[in-house]
Amino acid sequence: WLDYSVCEDKAFCFHCRAFGNGPSSDPAFRTTGFKTWKKTNEKFCEHSKCESHLEAVAKWKGCLQSRKGGSVASQLDCHKKRTVEDNSVIKNILFCARQGIPLQGHDEGIDSTNQGNLWELMRLHSNDNECQNEIIKIMASQVQDSIANGVKEAGVFSIIADETMDLSKHEQVALILRYVNPSFEIREQFVGFYRTLQMDGNSLATLIKSTLLALELDLSSLWDQCYDGAASMRGAYKGVAMLIHKENPLTHYVHCYAHILNLCTVDMVSSIPVVQNAFGILQTLQTFIEGSSKKHAVLEKMTSEKEYL
Repeated sequence: WLDYSVCEDKAFCFHCRAFGNGPSSDPAFRTTGFKTWKKTNEKFCEHSKCESHLEAVAKWKGCLQSRKGGSVASQLDCHKKRTVEDNSVIKNILFCARQGIPLQGHDEGIDSTNQGNLWELMRLHSNDNECQNEIIKIMASQVQDSIANGVKEAGVFSIIADETMDLSKHEQVALILRYVNPSFEIREQFVGFYRTLQMDGNSLATLIKSTLLALELDLSSLWDQCYDGAASMRGAYKGVAMLIHKENPLTHYVHCYAHILNLCTVDMVSSIPVVQNAFGILQTLQTFIEGSSKKHAVLEKMTSEKEYL
């Protein structure tokens, strides 16, 4: 901020000369110039911390910002336009959510002819916006906060969790919260998919506890745990159910009824030779037909004829 005049042999403050016009501004650094060289360090430090100098520096930075971003009016217009675009993105996301259709497409590249529902909607409305991912995260956070508030209002809750592998071969844990609302209605709310690299009980238990912590839900309010019968989930020593039970002895494990029904059905079918052979024939037939486009075409032709219906 220091300027030196060779002709006058005086020091000036660049910011105060340009923007320091207040009554508290020191004229020695603004107009007349500073020449008391014996008190250089003391006066320079004193001036750099004074209110008038700091105010002049702030005005100088504001001037630079206005030159870079345009006038105040243009910045307001830009902000208004950005707000309108953001609202359009939010409307498109809400539309996809209400209709139960996915946001992403299989190929969202620049050369793709179909970039997915959200991008195609935005292109239709001529409002491409790079902040869509940020808006989606904000909306997801608000939905999760709403679910967490409902759980807190209920006082106690249960969790349902299961691990699954997606098409990209990534292991993910699906987490659902179950509670009773003030109207005595049972609610099961899906919280999200959480990717995990480890499938052991300790890693899964840590993932569940960290998710509940992020939602600001107290583990002491957890009463029930519902998982499948895998060793990593129901193991008597290192399973998720036991690890969480050690921290909250009030929780108890419930084997998922849907999983039990599936196990019973598979066991029943495998014990009946006729049914087992029938499913085996169907699987072999499906592999035989779908392995060739010509065979598939013959099947379509046969099923389209009335005598085969």
